[in-house]
Amino acid sequence: MAEKINTPPPPIGIDLGTENSCVGVWRNEWVEIIPNQHGNKTTPSCVAFTDTRRCIGEAAKNQAITNPSNTISNVKRLLGKRFSSNNVQKDIKLLPFKVVSSLGDEPVISFQYQGNEKQFSTLEISSMVLRNLRDTAEAFLGCPIENAVIAVPACFNDSQRLATVQAANIAGLNVMRIINEPTAAAIAYGLDNIENNDDKKQRRKKKKNILIFDLGSGSLDVSILIMEKGNYKVKATRGDAHLGGVDFDNKLIIHCIEELERKHNMKKGQLSSNLSPKAYAKLRTSCEKAKRVLSAVDEAHIEIDSLIKGVDFYTSITRATFEGLNKDLFEKCICTVDRCLEDANMYRSSIDDIVVIGGSARIPKVREMLHNFFEGKDLSRRINSDEAVACGAAIQAAILSGINNNVPDLIVNDITTHSLGIETPKKVLMIPRNTAIPTTVEAVVVPAEHQMDYTIKVYEGERTRIRDNNLLGQYLSSRNNAISFVPYAVYFNVDQSGIFTISGEDKVAGQRKKRMKDITRDFMPMLSRKEIKKMTADAEELKGKEGEYKQRLEAKNELESFLIQLNKSIKMSKDSHKKKIVDAIGKTMKWLENNPQAIGDEFGDQFGEHVNCLKKEWDGMLQRSPPPSTVMMANSDESGFAKLIDLARDLAKSSTESKPRTRNTRKTDVARQPIQTQPAQPDPQNMQANRWPKIHYSFHWSNKSG
Repeated sequence: MAEKINTPPPPIGIDLGTENSCVGVWRNEWVEIIPNQHGNKTTPSCVAFTDTRRCIGEAAKNQAITNPSNTISNVKRLLGKRFSSNNVQKDIKLLPFKVVSSLGDEPVISFQYQGNEKQFSTLEISSMVLRNLRDTAEAFLGCPIENAVIAVPACFNDSQRLATVQAANIAGLNVMRIINEPTAAAIAYGLDNIENNDDKKQRRKKKKNILIFDLGSGSLDVSILIMEKGNYKVKATRGDAHLGGVDFDNKLIIHCIEELERKHNMKKGQLSSNLSPKAYAKLRTSCEKAKRVLSAVDEAHIEIDSLIKGVDFYTSITRATFEGLNKDLFEKCICTVDRCLEDANMYRSSIDDIVVIGGSARIPKVREMLHNFFEGKDLSRRINSDEAVACGAAIQAAILSGINNNVPDLIVNDITTHSLGIETPKKVLMIPRNTAIPTTVEAVVVPAEHQMDYTIKVYEGERTRIRDNNLLGQYLSSRNNAISFVPYAVYFNVDQSGIFTISGEDKVAGQRKKRMKDITRDFMPMLSRKEIKKMTADAEELKGKEGEYKQRLEAKNELESFLIQLNKSIKMSKDSHKKKIVDAIGKTMKWLENNPQAIGDEFGDQFGEHVNCLKKEWDGMLQRSPPPSTVMMANSDESGFAKLIDLARDLAKSSTESKPRTRNTRKTDVARQPIQTQPAQPDPQNMQANRWPKIHYSFHWSNKSG
């Protein structure tokens, strides 16, 4: 007998989208996009909380209008950002749910759950979406899933990438790599291009310049790649983390509010400040639907009954009006393409293929402007716009895992999307934008005489003045001795996920003494293992409660169906004493009607009491010499009773085993303390291969310098 080979579970590729998410896996020599429990290939990135349970995906989105204050969507636009940032402040004005700030300046979602006020960070909400995708994959593949490649917008900064990794960790996923969305789409496009060409070898040898235009719900990414012999080299990337379908919706919402104010002679801004969360949810849903309709026809109608205080709102939006409202945003899209070409030092005519992905890229005006910008060049529509990113991420995951020999032999060389610099008297740019990654740059610092400590401030961004950029954090070096002019090496590292680390070492004659101490981040500090473990436990507790609720609801439905069948059996009986069981059925039906959602831990006990009462009266009727017809019916009813008794036993067991743990509401007046991360080791081979030369600086740092 052949020995059974234990195959490790496959890694998955995830497209964590603003509006919808998608998950794929490489198997059987191709990528399978995994359908959710409803059979759909994409799942809404939406989480909702009700009086009875937590919903994720379609179930959450379907009750957004009836439960707007507790239905959380578009959280990706808040992830890894400061609450005080202009973009976050602009966004939360049009969100139906409440967003507050912690003292660490992180956005925190506040909502009602089972009658209590709760708060979750954007990390925790994103982790719920990721955990749902993981569960979907496990149900489809029939095995536990641990590893994943997650795609994020190329324009995501260091904080947003770190937040994504930590959200995945809370969801129980090990992130093999963070991949840029346009890069993932290019991998999917390249594979599809090879497979659908008759001469595959010739196709692989041909060098092509590809432009990926990814306009999704929350962000815009434009990347130019060179594809040759299975190598994908990213030449340049530009993007906007705050330009997407949600922004087009917002323009339409504001237009409708202003129109309603004009019709009812209101002052400008009067209506927007008085709209209820439910009214906002209705308006957003209608505007989003109108936007989609306008991609197919020239006019769409918005009809909302009782938008405010019994006032109905009806209007028509033409495609021309929609395009006029968003003219500046459409022009911004084309400007981003132009700048990407400049960064790549390419002409428009140098681009061989223009690959358009993302739901918002279906807008006719966007396609028309792209078509005209490239002087009539056709836009590629070969790959599925909604699944391309997850497909590319799944291919990358399979390559990194090394467990499948049939994975395409591809090499992906990505780049940094933001410049990194340090604050010195010379304001030094350490790692310019569009530098190939992974990369390590060394700076040699010579301290002043008797100087024990010095601090390096690291910034991210493209502004001329270093202080106008985003402060990533500070690196504090403490030395064991104050020997004058002993050089100190500082290593600036960007890994293949685009995440930054910094470390250093003493350079003493004849030896190198490492002082590995990572940067203290100014924002979004790395969570400790203890914090991640606690958040994971909280998430598991929520999931356990969902399982208990589902179990109670299934038992309730089973009892209702059985009562209908039992009633039929009773009607066939001629027993003159059947009134007792009829009364028992009526009492049970009334109990079910009064508890339609199967709420409460006591449900299991009450369920068992009603089942036992019904069984007792049924047995009594059968003992009174029933006619043959009733005996025939009794066989099926007896099996039904047996099933109900098993359900009652399971409910009682679940109620006993569940521990009365409650999650403390996060207090917004408690600041999260920065936690230092484990530094990345500098890669000597990578340092030698890096096209950026080793840079030596001789700075004399004073104790007061930053």
